[in-house]
Amino acid sequence: MITHTSRNDLFAEQAGAGEKRLLQIEAIYDRVPVGLCFVNRSGIVLNANDCLCEIFGGEIKGIDRASIEGRRMDSLLPVDLLPLDELFALADKGEALPDREIWCPTSGRCHLISGAPVTNDLGEIAGLSFVFVDITDKKRVTATLGQSELRANYVLENAGQWLWDYNIVENRVWRSPQYYRIVGREHEAQGYREGWDIVHPDDKARVIADFNEVVSGRRDRFESVYRVPKDDGSDLWIMSRGKIVEYTADGSPLRLLATSVDITAQKTIEDELLTTIRKQTELERQLLESNRRLRELSEKDPLTGLPNRRKFDDLLDQAFARARPSGRPLTVMMIDVDHFKAFNDLYGHLEGDACLCRIAAAIRETLTPSDEFVARYGGEEFAVIACDLDHDGAQRLAGRILTATRSCELDHAGSPHGKISVSIGFSVLSGDKLASAGGLLKLADKALYRSKQQGRNTICCELP
Repeated sequence: MITHTSRNDLFAEQAGAGEKRLLQIEAIYDRVPVGLCFVNRSGIVLNANDCLCEIFGGEIKGIDRASIEGRRMDSLLPVDLLPLDELFALADKGEALPDREIWCPTSGRCHLISGAPVTNDLGEIAGLSFVFVDITDKKRVTATLGQSELRANYVLENAGQWLWDYNIVENRVWRSPQYYRIVGREHEAQGYREGWDIVHPDDKARVIADFNEVVSGRRDRFESVYRVPKDDGSDLWIMSRGKIVEYTADGSPLRLLATSVDITAQKTIEDELLTTIRKQTELERQLLESNRRLRELSEKDPLTGLPNRRKFDDLLDQAFARARPSGRPLTVMMIDVDHFKAFNDLYGHLEGDACLCRIAAAIRETLTPSDEFVARYGGEEFAVIACDLDHDGAQRLAGRILTATRSCELDHAGSPHGKISVSIGFSVLSGDKLASAGGLLKLADKALYRSKQQGRNTICCELP
C-alpha cells in the first residue's frame, strides 16, 4: 500500500532528479557565447543566460540573472527595438520572425536578435526564445573596408558561422573556410561544390522547398534550419539565412548570398529544456491526479462505495444555502437498519457488511441521480438529500425506499419481522424557519427516533 509519506518521497525524488538535470542544462546554457532568453506571452523574461546579462550592462550596471528574470522585456529594450506584440502575431500566423539588428542602449554594441516560437505539449505557442548575437565587430568591418576580410573572418569564426555563395543557374556553391573547420572537414579541397550536397537527406526536400519560396518571389529572404552530417556520424544543427543578390538579364535569380550558423548547442538546450518541462508537467499532472484520488477517497465510504458523512455534510450545507433564500423545499432523510447489532451477532460481520451493501444499493437505485443523493452517515445509518421535494413527495420517496429495502428479502431471525427492514425519519425545509442545515438534520434524526419508537419498519416526519 502506497502511503502519503511514500508518495511524497517519490515525488521528492523525482523532483530532485529534475532539479539536478536543470542545473546541468543551466551550466551548458551559460557557456553559449551568445545571449539567450525566453519570454512568455505576457512579455516576462522567464530565463536568461549570463551572456545576455553582460549585453545589458553586467556588473558595471549591477545587472545579473536575478535582476533580469521576472522583468518585462520592454523594461530592458524599448518596444520599438523589440516589438513583442508584432512578433507574437507573426508567430501565431505561422510566419517566420524577422531578425533585428539593434544597438543596445546599455552596452553600446550592435546585436543581431533572432527569435523563434516555443510551443507547449498542446502545440500552443507559449513564448518566444531569442538569441542575441554580438555583430558590432561585423558592422565595424563593413565601415572599415581596409580590414573587412580579416574582421569578417574573425566574427564568423567566433560566432560559429560561415558564408556561402550559391550560383542558382549552375547549381554550384562556394563556402568560406569556416565551414570546413566547423564541420571537421579541413582535409577536403575547398572550392565550388554541388548545391545542397551537405544537407541531411531527411531535411533536403524541406530546405529546397524553403529556397524555392525565395526563388519564386513569395519570400524575400531565404531561411532554413537543417542538419549537416559530420564524418564521425553525428549531426550539426545549422541555421542558414540569405538573400538573392544578383539576377540574370531577364530578371531570374542568379546568386544567393547567405550565412550559416551552428546552432547545435542552442538546439540541444532547447530540446533538453522542453524535455524537462514536459517531465515536470507530467509530474504535476500525476500529483494533481493523486490529490484528486486522495480527495475522492477521503469523501467515499470504502464498504458501500457511497459518499461518506464528510461529503454528505458538505452537500447538505450547499443545498441548504441554495434552498433557504429561494424558498424552495429541501428534504433530509435519516435511515437506520433495524436490529442491525442482532444481525451481526447472529450472522457475523461479513454478512453484516454484505447486508449494508445491499441496503445501500437498494436506496441508491430508488433515487433520481440529478437531485437526490444518499450517503452512508455512519454504522448502519444512511442519509438522503432530496432537492425540490415537498412533504408529499418526500413521503412517497420514503415509501419507495422502504419498499426497495424490504425487497432485498434478507433473512433476519433476530427481527420480529423475520427480514431485514429499515426505519425512516425525514424533515422538509420550507421557507426560512430554520437557520442552519444542522437544524434540518436534527429534525430528521428526531423523526427517525420516533419511527423506531413506533416499532421500526416505518416512516415518520418531523416538520420545522
